[in-house]
Amino acid sequence: MPVRHASKRGVGSSAVAAALLVAGVAAASPALDFDHVFTAAKEPAELHMRVLFRGADGVHRMELWRDHDRRVKRVTDQAIVSLATHRAGEPGYQLTVLDLQKRIATQIDRTNLYRVGNFTDWFDLTHGLRHPKGRYSLTTGTAPAGMPASAAPCDWYRLAQGERTTSICWDAKHRVPLLIASNDHHPIWRVTQIDTKPVPAATYLLDIRGFTVNDANRDIERD
Repeated sequence: MPVRHASKRGVGSSAVAAALLVAGVAAASPALDFDHVFTAAKEPAELHMRVLFRGADGVHRMELWRDHDRRVKRVTDQAIVSLATHRAGEPGYQLTVLDLQKRIATQIDRTNLYRVGNFTDWFDLTHGLRHPKGRYSLTTGTAPAGMPASAAPCDWYRLAQGERTTSICWDAKHRVPLLIASNDHHPIWRVTQIDTKPVPAATYLLDIRGFTVNDANRDIERD
């Protein structure tokens, strides 16, 4: 079968035009706003989830319960229990942390957390996703290779800050990240179970009998 050859000039022009078109589409992909994409608006009133997350010292297991915009309780590795309470519309919150092994109960509020360099806000605490500090770029993305299946449907985004890029799979129904992957495409946050069943009020009660109570607010304000 004879092969027909197009002119080199024609092929070159078409290839260049196609490349410019693709580049133009990529360049036109709009940058997204963190607070607009990862919004808590219309989130479920109550939420319960189980999470695996990776810290500097290895993988940890956490169970979380959230009551509207008022309370959140987290139990990590069956060793650390935290309960934060909050008034809707206000930036501050009060936090109690129980060390079950050392039998120490520490009480501190957000203002004093900031004073000691812990800049966790209410959204960070209740959703497992930190606000970026300084300049960032947020775009739509795809799942990195080898990611486990998500616990519910979610959409992938890429959050770039300096040399660090994080892949986030955001569940727009439950308003939480179901999967977060680091630069090297290893999962650092994975929700393994999630539901919106009513949470018994007793879940948010802390029994600190027999605990040494550490009032961190008092100690910090003395400094």
